[in-house]
Amino acid sequence: MKIVFPTTTKHTASIGTITSLLAASSATGTIITNTDLGLSGFKVGDGGLSSMAWNIDNSGAAELLVETFTCTCGSKFIDLYNFQNDFKVLVNDTNSASYVVGLPKSVTVSNSLLAFTGSSFAGILISGSLGYVSNIFDGMPAYIGFKFNPLGTELFGWARIRLTESPGNFGTFEVLEWAYDDSGDPIHVPEPATTALGLAGLAMGAAGLRRWRKRRA
Repeated sequence: MKIVFPTTTKHTASIGTITSLLAASSATGTIITNTDLGLSGFKVGDGGLSSMAWNIDNSGAAELLVETFTCTCGSKFIDLYNFQNDFKVLVNDTNSASYVVGLPKSVTVSNSLLAFTGSSFAGILISGSLGYVSNIFDGMPAYIGFKFNPLGTELFGWARIRLTESPGNFGTFEVLEWAYDDSGDPIHVPEPATTALGLAGLAMGAAGLRRWRKRRA
């Protein structure tokens, strides 16, 4: 099954649009970010940690382990392993293989739109090269989606990550930030900050032009 993403519409530089881009929120729940929880990002692999227990909600057991691993064959891996609290990561199922998928902006993370891995293991980097991933590119930040069930309610979230290749070594897996909706509502992958700032700049520039014209008149 190949994931089909919903199409997004182009936005004009209006104050309402800018507000919605900068402050996306759920209808009934609260979007919790890692900074709300007092947690920072982390890096696993070359120049970073050998492993990291990722506790998404900073409560109870960690949801998964991000680890480096060297098999007897000599290959080096960075993988997501030992999922807890029914953690599942979004994948793009193609050719009978599950690839952790980079999400386009504004896509909704929910059960109805995307496929979640059914296993407790997901490979990311293999001997320093991008492994079982799709739509994620070397050195470029990307969004991935996940869900977990810490206290009996299935919660949806996203994480902004960066994978850096280093052939023959581990490479690096960085988690830059993450968020989840504490109500169980679907959550939207945010627009890139540069897009929102660019639209804000256009709006402010247009307002300045109007003021200049008014003074000129």
